[in-house]
Amino acid sequence: MLPCSDAVIPGAVITVPALRNDSASKTGMKPEHPGRNRATAMRMCMPPASSTARELEAAQAACEGAAVSRQERTMRRMWHGMGLLAALVTSPVLAQDGPPPGRVESDPRLAAAGDAWYAAWRDAVQAHLGKVAARGTPEARVAASLLYPPPEAQAQVEQASFTQPQARTWLQQAYDAGATDAMVAWALLDACPMRGIECDRGVLLQQLLAAEPDNAEVHLQAYVHAVEQGDAAGAEAQWQAAVAAPFYRTHLGAQGRLLLATLNGVAAPAMEPALAAALGEDMGLGRSATPRDVAGITVIAVNVATAMPTLLPVTQRCGNRAGRLPAARLQECRRLYALLADDESVLLLPSVALPWLVESAGKTEAGATLRERLRRFAWIHEQALPSLAHPSVRTMPDDYAERFMRDGELTAMRHLLQANGMAAEPPPGWLPDNLYWRNLIVAGTASGR
Repeated sequence: MLPCSDAVIPGAVITVPALRNDSASKTGMKPEHPGRNRATAMRMCMPPASSTARELEAAQAACEGAAVSRQERTMRRMWHGMGLLAALVTSPVLAQDGPPPGRVESDPRLAAAGDAWYAAWRDAVQAHLGKVAARGTPEARVAASLLYPPPEAQAQVEQASFTQPQARTWLQQAYDAGATDAMVAWALLDACPMRGIECDRGVLLQQLLAAEPDNAEVHLQAYVHAVEQGDAAGAEAQWQAAVAAPFYRTHLGAQGRLLLATLNGVAAPAMEPALAAALGEDMGLGRSATPRDVAGITVIAVNVATAMPTLLPVTQRCGNRAGRLPAARLQECRRLYALLADDESVLLLPSVALPWLVESAGKTEAGATLRERLRRFAWIHEQALPSLAHPSVRTMPDDYAERFMRDGELTAMRHLLQANGMAAEPPPGWLPDNLYWRNLIVAGTASGR
């Protein structure tokens, strides 16, 4: 699991193969330009669940003095994701903070071979990214900027700056060229503050609203921006537009596919069989590692850090549980949580939305359908996550990252179970170990009564 490193973003449940420590959560890097892109802290400025438009305005006014750097918030997310990458692809890092040394670190010859291979891979990636950026399209320059440079080890990740001149130049060029599609505009919303680039968020949001007017996540992004600007009427209009939207769709998959296609174009050095076997064991793959695995883990880590879905407006205005909401707000929240539950691109969305919907519906006929849906989701959650955490019980499919980005995390997890001879659906009568979910499935209430 990936706990979020900043309170501004809801806690995430994103799976990464062989996650064995959380050393990245200890990083606390400061942005190169702390005065740039200052915005009101959303955790303080977001209104309570029952707020009206007037209360929204008052909440924003009350926290005008609590400005924080958007760049710093986004940087913390990037540090966390790249720390995961370092922990996964450099075996010495796996020995930090408690776990015993892996096979590569324990064997001087393998350790030297691993260092040499990764240095060659990193050089090949950097050279390839220069060629990608030279294509001149905004998509290519965004991809090159997000992937540049691959970290060498945890120490370098903690000491490096994600505002390197080359990466900033590519991103500035991508922004100046204008977003050619929604995915680029999505990426720039987070990448600009992360890289210390001054991008007009209002312009990017207008491009997104024009490109995806039916996507609730676009309107929730615009809602956040309106709150930060103190525009109560505009925020309420975007909230209502999100409620009326026919779907909620993140850009995690589209960005991930772009990054995977970029890294898969690298002429990676060959791994000697002994090193590949040892790395596969240390990375928890249940098989020998390949350069494709390193590319996939890299993309998952970068995506986790830069493409998280927008949930805070919903969890703030609706609460994490149904509770007592005014009738109109209750219907709005049911609609938004239903949209979130339908998006299976990341485990986070249904894990937040389905319990809320079950508790909201109670012991109704609709509630019975939702309870069964939560039971089936809980099966995937409780079967696949232990499988990812304990590689001795499974073999990681070599196309896990591709399936994750193309079909969504839940589909990738179902494929993981099926590829290892495990059922993707729960047997009749099965209930999860999670007591809260078990109570909801049995009784439709958190207490189980």
